[in-house]
Parts: sequence; C-alpha cells; structure tokens
Amino acid sequence: MSEDINELYNNVEYLFRDGQYAEALYKINESLDYLWQVKFSPQVILRLTALKLSVLVKLKEYDKAVELADDLLDQCSDLDLKHIIIDTLLDKAEIYIDLRDKNETEKVLEEATRLIEDTRGIDKELYIENVAKLNIVVGKHKISLNQFFRSIDNFEESLKKYRQISNLYGISTSLYYLGRALYLSGEFETAENFWDQSFEMFQDLGYKRPLVDYYIGKAGIFFNKGLLSQALETIGKATILCEELGDDLSLAKIYHRTGYIYKASSNYDKSLEYILKSKTFFEKMDLEHEVAKTYLDIAGIYRNTGNYNLALNHLNQHLQIKRKLDDELGVTIALCSMGRIHLILGNLEVAEKCYINALEIAMNHGRQETLSNVYFSLGDFYYLLGDLEKSSKNYLQSLQIREKINKVFLIASSLKSLISINLDLKLNKLAEGFLQNLKKLSETTENLSINQMYRLAEAIYTKTTGSVRERQKASVILEHIAQEEVIDYMIKIEALLHLSEWLLWEISQTENEEILEEINVHLEALEKIARSQNMYPLLAESLLLQAELSLIELKVEKAREIFAEGLRLAESKGLRKLAIKISNEYDQLLDQLGLWEEFTLRLPSIAEKLELSHIEERLNEVVKKRSALSRGVEAEEEQPVMFMIFSTESSILFSEYFEEFDGHQISTKILQTLKDYTIELKENKEERIRLEDYTILFQSFKSIVLCYVYIGKSYLATQKLAEFCKLLSKSKKTLDKLLIAEKNNTSLQYEERVEISKFIDEIFS
Repeated sequence: MSEDINELYNNVEYLFRDGQYAEALYKINESLDYLWQVKFSPQVILRLTALKLSVLVKLKEYDKAVELADDLLDQCSDLDLKHIIIDTLLDKAEIYIDLRDKNETEKVLEEATRLIEDTRGIDKELYIENVAKLNIVVGKHKISLNQFFRSIDNFEESLKKYRQISNLYGISTSLYYLGRALYLSGEFETAENFWDQSFEMFQDLGYKRPLVDYYIGKAGIFFNKGLLSQALETIGKATILCEELGDDLSLAKIYHRTGYIYKASSNYDKSLEYILKSKTFFEKMDLEHEVAKTYLDIAGIYRNTGNYNLALNHLNQHLQIKRKLDDELGVTIALCSMGRIHLILGNLEVAEKCYINALEIAMNHGRQETLSNVYFSLGDFYYLLGDLEKSSKNYLQSLQIREKINKVFLIASSLKSLISINLDLKLNKLAEGFLQNLKKLSETTENLSINQMYRLAEAIYTKTTGSVRERQKASVILEHIAQEEVIDYMIKIEALLHLSEWLLWEISQTENEEILEEINVHLEALEKIARSQNMYPLLAESLLLQAELSLIELKVEKAREIFAEGLRLAESKGLRKLAIKISNEYDQLLDQLGLWEEFTLRLPSIAEKLELSHIEERLNEVVKKRSALSRGVEAEEEQPVMFMIFSTESSILFSEYFEEFDGHQISTKILQTLKDYTIELKENKEERIRLEDYTILFQSFKSIVLCYVYIGKSYLATQKLAEFCKLLSKSKKTLDKLLIAEKNNTSLQYEERVEISKFIDEIFS
C-alpha cells in the first residue's frame, strides 16, 4: 500500500507542478476521503494534506488555506513532523506575501528559519532542500518589497543548494526566479539568459505551468525593448497554455499583461477589452488588489485618450480599494496619478493637495523609491508654477533618496531636472556640477536613454551659458537628438522645443526668414508626436505655436484656422486654462488684425513681426512647461450687446438687445457684416470676427446661424453660445418652429420668441 501511496503522491505532485491545480485538488480530496475512512497512517494523510495546502495557495483560496495551515501546524506539532511543519510555514508565508502583510510574513519566515536550523544535523539532504525552499520564499518576499537586487542573493543561494542535491525541479525554479529578480532590476539580457536555461529544463521535465511564467517574462523583455508585436506573439503562447491547463487566475493575469502591451502600442480599444476581461476574472475570485490594478490601468487608458473625468473616476475606485486594504503604496500611486490629471486640467490647488497628501503617506510608510517619485513630482509641479526655490528643494530630496537606493535612470532624471532649474536660477556653477555628475553616469552605463539625456542637458547648458559659437555647437547636438530614433519621447520633445527657440533667436539676429521653414518642420514634428502619443496639452500648445508662426509668415487666415482648431481641441478635452489662453490669443489677433493686414501691404522687419506675434515669449513658456497653467490665466466676463438668429440666406429670424444697449448703438455696418458672414459660414462651424469695439461670434446650428455680439474676451462667450445650442436642442418644439420659419422665410410666433428670450436671460444675462 505504501508503494501505491508514493505513486499517488508523485502523480498529484506532477499535476501540481504542471499547473493542473483543479485536477490535483480533486485527486487529493478523493484520496483523503478514502484514507480517513480506512484510518491510514496520520503521517501519510498529513503529507498529502500539506500538498493540498500548496494547491490552495496557488488557487488563491486564502481563507481556506490559512485555516488548513493552522490545522496542519497543530496536528504536525503533536506528532513532531518538522518537515511538514516547515513546508506548511513556507506556504503560509507565501499567502501573506500575496496579501502584502509584511509583518505576518516575516513572523512566519522567522519561525520557519528557526525550525530548519533545528533539523541541521538530522537529515543533511532534507536540510539542504529546506534551506533552498526558504531562500526561494524569502526572495519572493523581497521582490514584493521591491528589494529586487537583495532578492538575487537568496535565489543564488537556493540555486547553489538545489545543485548540491541535484534537484532538477528546484534548480529550474531557482533559475527562473533569478531571472525574474534581474528582470525587475532592469538587467534584461542577463534575465533572459537565466530564463532560457530554466525553460529548457522545465521542457525536459515535462511541466507546462512553468513555461507560462517563461513566456510572460519573455514577453516583458520584448516589451521593454519596444518589440511590441513579438511581445504580443509571446504572451499569446502563454494564453494557449493557460487555457489548456484551465488556470483562470494566470489567464486573468495574462489578459491584464496583454492589455498593457496593447496600451503601449496605442491600441486603446484592444487594451480596454483585455483589461476588462481580466477585471471580470479578478472580481469573481475576489482578488481586490488585482481589481485595483485594473482600475489603475483603465484610468491610464482614459487619461491617454483625453477622457480625464473618466480617468479620475477610475482612479477614485482604485483609491477606495487601496484605502480599504490599508495599502499605503497603492494610495500614494493613486494620489500622484490624480495630481497629474488635475495638473493637466489646470486644477492647481487640487493637484497640489494630491501631491502633498501623497508625500505625507510616502514619508510614513518608508518605501524609498515611492518617496523619491513623490518628491520628483512635487519638483515638476513647483517648476511649472515658477516657484523655482521649492522645485529645486524637492528635486534635491528626490536625488538624495535615488542615490541611496542606486536607481540609475531615476538618478539621471533628477540630475537633468536640477541642471535646468539651476540654469533658470542663474546658478550656473551648480548646474555645471550636476551636468558633470550626469556625464559620469552616462559614461558608466550603457543605457541609451541616459546618454541621450546627458547630451540634451549638455546642449541646454551650453545654449544658456556659452558664447555664440558654442551655442551654435549646442544647436547641432539638439538637431541630432531631434533626428535620432525615439528612445524617450520627452527627450525628443524637449530637444525640438529648445532647437526651435534657438532658431527663433537666430532669425532675430540675422533676419534670415528662410529659417522659418526649419522651425515649421520642428513644430510639425512636435505636433505629430503629440497626436501619436495623445499628449493633448502639448498638442494644443504646438498648434498655438504654429498659429503664431503663421502670423510671422503673414498667413493670417491660416493662423485663424489653427487658433480655432486648438481652441476646439482644448475645449473637447476639458483643458480649460489652455482653452482660455488660446481664446485670448485669438482675441489678440482680432485686435491687431489691422496691423497684420498692413504688414501684408509692405515689408515689415522680422523684429516687428516677432514683437507683434509674441512667439518668442510663447515658446519660452512652453520650454519652461508653464504656458497656460499659471494661476494668472482666468476667464473674464464679456459685456453682452446683442443676440441674433439668422437663416442661411441672411434673413433675421430673431434679434434681441441687452439692457445696456439699444438698436441705435449697433451701426448699420455691423448688421451688414453679420449678414455677409452668414452667407459664407459652413455647417457646424464657429467664426469669430472683430468690428470696431465689438466681437461677433457666429455658430452654425442645423440650418440656422446663431450670432452673439459682445465687448471683451471671448472664452466665456463661446461657452455661453454652446450652452444656448444645448438648451435649444432640448426644447424640440422651439427648435422645430425655428427651422420651419427658416425654411419658409416666415416670422416666429410670440410664444417661440418668449421661449428663446428665456434661454437668453438664463445664459447670457
């Protein structure tokens, strides 16, 4: 019978290692029922029960697993079965690792370590195997704490121990986890080497489940190399294996990874589809941490597609779960992400509050990398506001932490920011010191992004502090970076902006207007990046710059079209402050229209055009990342003058003066202009013109044209006209009467006039 039991145990162990957890659990339960009935040896029953515990842990049945583990520990203690107690403790530690309970994990691991030492002289081979198992679990615990480099020592020790006893499954497992620790540390090539070794061994042993982890890891390497099609192909192999094994948990994680890869390739529909599939699985299994991750990723998709309110809603869901689970790291991540979106939307006070709350939590829970990231975000925030002292302080605190934890790329990012801010503060010697540190970092690493970052920083430093000849050399470096293959979009964007700024300065000195075409090329490249990466604030600002450049080229109508496009974009994405900024620039163009038209009749100097367009000032604001998000950009109320509704044939269907004005104040010339523009206005188009002291806003709507005349800024006026369109759409009866009057060229009835006047009073007064 003992031979049958050993065969049963080996069969079930094979199913467990192969990932056939449901089948393994069924056989274990069936066997245990029989063994209890025949009153078989307690040691055998407990050994099989310990394997059941391992299966429950893999299935994430944590409540059942903890209950079973405690029961096992009680029974095994009575029988002094130390080897089963050790296995049980290690499984229990894995449960707490998954549940992110650091204190309980370390408490259980401490007990397991003590017990293993007690068995040192009893069975040498079993002792070595237990030490190897312990190191695997301790390494996993360190990974859960983001101590990736420190976990490598544990996995190397487990590999050494398993090799001593020629345990091939243990060797393969150690090789896999060594690769995982190296991968998480950014050592992709070395990680791939270890994973390839483990893959061959697992294949020879005939296990499928470990191959799933291999394909997931390999897909991650392809992903980090930017080889997204290979990443999708490889993750697809893991999907097929998981479907064969019926491993829903791993399948859910694979769907999540697949969604992440699609997100990186900007295929947001597919990304959302896969992440939602994973979310459904995680919710069925009641895995709240995993559900929270899906909310975070869905928020990222909505942020990248400009659906900022939906992004904030999903971040709130993520935040609620993390607060409920007392996961301070998750709360910090959520707050920082929310701060970033509020920053995009121009909600500066809310963004600042998010960052400050994140900092308080990060300082308490002691996760150094997270703390450094929050300080860095605050540095960015205060730099954008122009508070250079606060910004510099936060960047320095970020750098100090990053140097302690030796995160090379993060160190480089902090150094690069400190170079820029010290140049702004005119502290050139300090900037030079940080530049030399970045140079050393670049020379001691093969990271191409850091190398490019250093060359960009060197060019910016030289452009700011050097002689004219040295600055020309800096422009060559910027040109090279702008033309190189994209490694980091933010580096390329900054290179394009600084290069454009330099070329504008060169035009002002040489009056060589042929350089304008070069700037145009760079601004179009900026627009292309912004569109491809869904960087909507940058896209709106690049359009604003292109409009200003069109003015210098005396292409006034083109400038007006670009202003209108930028305004529509900013409005559609909820970028209110940017929309106000663009609207004000558009108003300024209308104020200066006479001067620009005069320029087209003579040959003005480049200095005159640069001064009138303000492009130098505008570009400098974008370079400094504070184009429209300063606290001074606010909407101003306009003074209503007149509201009219025209037919497309220029017949007046409705007109109303506001209280401060009467019909005699609106000249015949203005009324004629209104009629002229309604003839040319395209469907669903907005047109803005300036005449005398008045601004006239037209909006085509169905087959009619709405017209609002006012004095002052236009941003709120456009909002009000859009709101009027909404109210009119909701009032079907009034709209139908208007459209009939337009079609038949007849007058509106008193009832409809009263209804429209109510809308006007509600919105414009």
